[in-house]
Amino acid sequence: NGDGVADQKTLFFSGKAFLANMEHQPSGLIWCMDNWIYSAVNSTRIRWTPQGVIKETTPSNGGQWGLTQDDDGKPWFINGGSEIGPLNFQQPIIYGAFRMKDESPPGFKEVFPLVAIPDVQGGAIRFRPQEKTLNHFTATCGNDIFRGDRLPKDLRGDLLFCEPVGRLVRRAKITSDDGITRLSNAYPGSEFIRSTDPYFRPVNLATSPDGTLYLTDMYRGVIQQAQWIKPGSYLRGVVEGIGLQQHFGRGRIWRLVHDGFNPGPLPRMIEENVDQLVRYLEHPNGWWRDTAQRHLVLRQDMSALPALRSLARSHASAVTRMHALWTLEGLNALDMSLVQETLNDADPRVRIAAMRAGESILPRGHALFHGEIKTRLRSPEPEIAIQAMLTLHRMKGDDAKRVIQEVGHTHPSRGVKEIAAQLTTPLSSQLSLQSSGPQKERLIEGQSIYLNLCFACHGFDGKGTPIPGSQATLAPALSNSPIVLGHADGTIRALLHGIARPGGGEAGDGIMPPMGANDDAWIAAIVSYIRTGFGNTASMVTPEDVTKVRAEQAQRTEPWSREELLLR
Repeated sequence: NGDGVADQKTLFFSGKAFLANMEHQPSGLIWCMDNWIYSAVNSTRIRWTPQGVIKETTPSNGGQWGLTQDDDGKPWFINGGSEIGPLNFQQPIIYGAFRMKDESPPGFKEVFPLVAIPDVQGGAIRFRPQEKTLNHFTATCGNDIFRGDRLPKDLRGDLLFCEPVGRLVRRAKITSDDGITRLSNAYPGSEFIRSTDPYFRPVNLATSPDGTLYLTDMYRGVIQQAQWIKPGSYLRGVVEGIGLQQHFGRGRIWRLVHDGFNPGPLPRMIEENVDQLVRYLEHPNGWWRDTAQRHLVLRQDMSALPALRSLARSHASAVTRMHALWTLEGLNALDMSLVQETLNDADPRVRIAAMRAGESILPRGHALFHGEIKTRLRSPEPEIAIQAMLTLHRMKGDDAKRVIQEVGHTHPSRGVKEIAAQLTTPLSSQLSLQSSGPQKERLIEGQSIYLNLCFACHGFDGKGTPIPGSQATLAPALSNSPIVLGHADGTIRALLHGIARPGGGEAGDGIMPPMGANDDAWIAAIVSYIRTGFGNTASMVTPEDVTKVRAEQAQRTEPWSREELLLR
């Protein structure tokens, strides 16, 4: 690709079972250390049990394409559409979508490509006027926390992610201080991997069973969906002017290797016994530890329990102790006595895992566990105090809010104060107090849609996502919007067919894409939510309202202009 990555291989898998290989599924699914399967975009997680699959709602993660986990089992999401990049990484998403103002330094979102082609959906504000190179995150995706053992040690634990519009891969260093996780570019003013080839389009990364890093390259000219490249748009002119549309169907997979390491052996876990799987929890490559844990949980072979308990109590590696603890939890074999032991482990990471894993045994030891958590709320270690707050909040104790507020006021750690504030005053659902029954369900569904999709451009507060370095926003404000507050048919039309230049040329360069492929109930939910949220006081709509407007506009194929919608 122009930077020395030269070995092109085929990605291989360790076995035949889909669940045993969740980490390599390109749909943004991952089986995390806590034995739940998380999904980018969707506000749900699922779990396999011997009795069947269970499903649980999570806070909206804001992710789009790509999902990874670190050695502690925390899922890491990434967003491209809102130009944010990595997001909601302060704590495991099940506890909330927490953010800190300084979780990355100024300039972190600036990128440094080598290809001088301004094929940027955002238009002129998103490329450097002279160099014609991308200047900011716009399509970040395919993230991976590198956890292999066959590349230099200083790469392990770093966050890597793709920027296909910039033809590059970013390497971010992760640090934690005072309970706050922060990211920084490992190569200020440059990138980990970047190419002069205009068709290099990295979209996904994965730590491999052989201990190296695999990179999926679409290798094509056009990577944006057709609805964003309509005739007359800025992007259409760039694409056709250069002939990018002529290059496709040449995708490849790269393997990143290093002269000082030989790639590791092919795994055979499906063929191996339980004792061998338990030993893999000690492996230096995170892929082997994760996959061994999944196999052990799926097999439900209780002969592994003595060895797992021994590892959880006394293995030299904190990471192995955590894997053993969570494997026992996945086998429904975690008891309060072991939780108490590991709550006093020498390593704070294991103590945090013990608090998290202990949440699953609440029905068997609620009072005792509740007391253990409360004693850790005032720990001088910010990470311990934060996890105690998160667990107490998740347990929904009668006094949880009051206790967390007290800890937030008195603890010296800024991270503790920030998390306490966000726990006790979370992002409001903005649901009408008068709504009930079907109306309330419609608003809840609308909120979920908004926080998974619309927030990227319109912002969490409905005031538009700011474009760094500009006074503009990615999309207009929905709060007090004349289109939103006007006749409901206008908002429905906007959702069905999209809006061309939604900010009248002031907010971004593209269009609001049409959402008419979704059913009438989906459209009604999001329209109702934005018309009654963000301080708006307009009426809700029903699926029948959407059906009527859809039929009236059945012949329309073009997006609306802002002026057209305001006149109706």
